[in-house]
Amino acid sequence: MRHAHKKWDIWHILLHHRLNYVLLAAISFVIFVGIAVTLVEQSNIQSNIKTVGDGIWWAFVTVAAVGYGDHVPVTLLGRTFAVLLMFVGIALFSIITANVASFFVEEDEEKELDEIHARIDQLEAKIDKILENK
Repeated sequence: MRHAHKKWDIWHILLHHRLNYVLLAAISFVIFVGIAVTLVEQSNIQSNIKTVGDGIWWAFVTVAAVGYGDHVPVTLLGRTFAVLLMFVGIALFSIITANVASFFVEEDEEKELDEIHARIDQLEAKIDKILENK
């Protein structure tokens, strides 16, 4: 399907490539895991994740692979959520990278396709001219 877009058009990447759905799902998942870890960790005396804000902060830091270490889960279930979140983070960044790469490849393909269409139009015009002269 052909569609027009400008170079570096972030709205095109978000809407046409459905990246907005990926981001919405990922952000929702990160928030969900942050809240879940808070519920699991807040009753543990050794835990430093006591509020929903702490849990969500920890989740975003974890999924971004920053890992400040200011908040860490200490329970087995909390750490299981952490491992799951790490895998989701890797997948999320892979999907985003693939979408951005697809955007640039598509742009190059559209330019090539435009050149092919122009060449076909020229050849059709020449054929029409030859047929008129017969």
